[in-house]
Amino acid sequence: MDESDLHALQRIASWGYTWEVTPSHLSLKQWDDSNVTFMPMIWGSSQATDSLREVPENAAALLGFNEPNFDAQADLLPAEAAALWPSLEAEAEAKNIPLLVGPAVNNSPDAPYQ
Repeated sequence: MDESDLHALQRIASWGYTWEVTPSHLSLKQWDDSNVTFMPMIWGSSQATDSLREVPENAAALLGFNEPNFDAQADLLPAEAAALWPSLEAEAEAKNIPLLVGPAVNNSPDAPYQ
């Protein structure tokens, strides 16, 4: 994705994410300039421990755990996700992030990655 893609998105989307805690390929300023709000995501357990401190301050929300019920995605048991969740809560509070969203499960019986 490049800056022109972000500007095209602003007509149909007010926010987006890249499955990462910081935007890939574009800066937070480029996201802001496009009027598309970047939402950081803690994709899985490794980001919850290794990348959590990189979450930008004052984000509108922090997204947590992408498809934890699939092996090729976050691959977390409910108890594992629950054990990690307090660290997301603490980081959101420290970074003035008012909303935690997730986990984002997938219930597709036809998913190619189980």
